[in-house]
Amino acid sequence: PGKSGRMFLLYPLLPWLSLVTLGMWLGRKLADREQGDRALRWAPILGLGFIAAALLLRALGGFGNLRPPRDGGWIEFLNFIKYPPALVFALFMVGTNLLLLSLLARLSRAGRPLSAVVEFLAVYGQAPLCFYVAHLFLYAATAKLFYPTPTTLVRMYPVWIAGLIPLYFLCRFYRGFKDRKPPESLWRLF
Repeated sequence: PGKSGRMFLLYPLLPWLSLVTLGMWLGRKLADREQGDRALRWAPILGLGFIAAALLLRALGGFGNLRPPRDGGWIEFLNFIKYPPALVFALFMVGTNLLLLSLLARLSRAGRPLSAVVEFLAVYGQAPLCFYVAHLFLYAATAKLFYPTPTTLVRMYPVWIAGLIPLYFLCRFYRGFKDRKPPESLWRLF
């Protein structure tokens, strides 16, 4: 991202398209019971492989890194570039998400107490674009109102958690709105 001639690019679409396509493909597999079970069996293996590949590429430097680590610290080692998404960022995040997906699916199927957490989190995942757009405005407004100067992580986390509450209800409302639309409606994409 950045300035290119007269244009200012903040959100590069092309690098994200592959991740969106992967998510849509996996979602279709998970929707089918037989293919979904097979995908969930492979999820932790692929997840660990993606994470290992990301860490190996980061350690080797060069390919896959948009910015090499500045020093030898582990925090800087894990400072992956998100905009535009570096290959190490994409591998690490997709790998982590596959591990979490596998864990949450197992807990949900086992009827463990965490299945309520899975159902709660699913609301956000069933209206992802609504969540994304709304969280930008909500947290920007919150920062302007309550934190006009930079703050600490300790002071930020309670605000972040509190912000998830109205976002939950908004996403739940939007999920219901989408579900009432016909399958070919563009509203179902958001």
